[in-house]
Amino acid sequence: MSYNILVSGFVFNRINGNERQLLMEIAQGNHNLFISGELFSEFLEVMARPKFALPLEKQKEFANDLLEIAQPVETHVKVNVVKEDPDDDAVLECELSAKADFIISGDKHLLRLGQFEGIRILSAGDFLKLTR
Repeated sequence: MSYNILVSGFVFNRINGNERQLLMEIAQGNHNLFISGELFSEFLEVMARPKFALPLEKQKEFANDLLEIAQPVETHVKVNVVKEDPDDDAVLECELSAKADFIISGDKHLLRLGQFEGIRILSAGDFLKLTR
């Protein structure tokens, strides 16, 4: 799952938002969430941006909540797929290493791929429609 879905689900916290709904389903054990050290670091960096104006305590709370529901993954592959935004390759590396069935993202570069190494890439809304 890309960090933009995580940030949307935790930071914006719209109870009816697809990203929040997905995180709630993950917390209930309905789906797996895989996260690498690199993706976790990106999540922390994004939450600390001034535009979100999150107090440090709230950032820590979100980070702890994420660690409670996520399964850590050590990436053992390197890819060079997303030429427009090479940082997005970290998502592909994590999900490929985890042998995930889906990659959930709001990132246009990843969504444009549609799939990677047999792993479907979907928006949070499309994933929820598919799994309900």
